[in-house]
Amino acid sequence: MIPRYRLLAERMRTELQALETVVQRAEGALIRALHQPADQDYFLSAAALDLHSFYTG
Repeated sequence: MIPRYRLLAERMRTELQALETVVQRAEGALIRALHQPADQDYFLSAAALDLHSFYTG
């Protein structure tokens, strides 16, 4: 494989792992918001920030 393609593939794998982490964090914040209504605003804000991170990659 051409070295620059290998490097690109590795960068893509790394970015995909980072995006998976962001999605897991957003899901966790949403679950906590549902289970802790008193602190719901904080958890929803955290989920919104994680979604923003996801879309901006």
